[in-house]
Amino acid sequence: MEQLDMFDVIDEEPQTEKEPRFSLNQQVEVNTPKKQSTDIEDYYYLSEYAGKKGVIVKVNSGEKTSYTVDFGNKEGLFYGDDLKGSFE
Repeated sequence: MEQLDMFDVIDEEPQTEKEPRFSLNQQVEVNTPKKQSTDIEDYYYLSEYAGKKGVIVKVNSGEKTSYTVDFGNKEGLFYGDDLKGSFE
């Protein structure tokens, strides 16, 4: 195995979603974060929204698709893994 220096580039493609999991105007609910498998900053951010239901108002493309969700009185930004789909 060869040691890399700071000028070497590792050829790995960023992980991207082929298609967004959710669509514009879809109703979603924020999942409860798992403390042991979530970064501490993400955990506290997600905890504020856990169990809340809202509507996707923007699908943000990039290396990883994210979603802007409107909860009526404020908006939050989430990845697909943080949300679960339509509910009754």
